[in-house]
Amino acid sequence: MIIWLNGPFGVGKTTVARILVERLGSALLYDPELFGAARRAVLAPMDVADDFQELRAKPALVVRTAAVIQQTYGSTLVMPMTVLDHARCDALATDLRDIDSELHLFQLAAGRRLCARGSCGDPRSTDRMHGALSTSSRA
Repeated sequence: MIIWLNGPFGVGKTTVARILVERLGSALLYDPELFGAARRAVLAPMDVADDFQELRAKPALVVRTAAVIQQTYGSTLVMPMTVLDHARCDALATDLRDIDSELHLFQLAAGRRLCARGSCGDPRSTDRMHGALSTSSRA
């Protein structure tokens, strides 16, 4: 099983992920964002991007790393990762489902006042992200 926690920066994805890992017991925290700086450094000569999320290789690397972790350790993965673009989110979800059909995508969101104060990333993204918590387990 893969549990993907998506939402704007600073909304609490990693905090929720740590709590889930603790409560689930055998789950692993897989945070692709921790690999972001390394990806940018390695790929800089080939792929210039202001944000490592824009690197062309990111989706494939995220999915392949998840596959290797699951194949090696056979555990549930809890994955906090921001993907604000809906098309990229859908494409990544499709690829993750190819390695584990039991993908649960949770969209975390903060209230507009919190975002307006700069506490959850880009306040311009709040229209898309507003709400409490929504889930998607589309096949």
